[in-house]
Amino acid sequence: MNAEIGEGSIVSHHAAVINGVHVPAGRIVAPGTLVDTQEKADALPAVSKADIAFTDDVQSVNNEFPAAYTKAFGKMNGSV
Repeated sequence: MNAEIGEGSIVSHHAAVINGVHVPAGRIVAPGTLVDTQEKADALPAVSKADIAFTDDVQSVNNEFPAAYTKAFGKMNGSV
């Protein structure tokens, strides 16, 4: 995608940052947003406390999946 994402920034699902654009630190790219110019990147809103809480919750749930799948389905061939 040839882009840079600043520290603490969040790129939501179905969003894309392309064309060498640099997203400044602490910004959020909303779901489904295409950021293809530096002007769009510079206009992105700041990450809120609610955004951080949501992404922390999503990461927590995603980290629980491997153990839950192993418990439900057993260890599959080729899994770690």
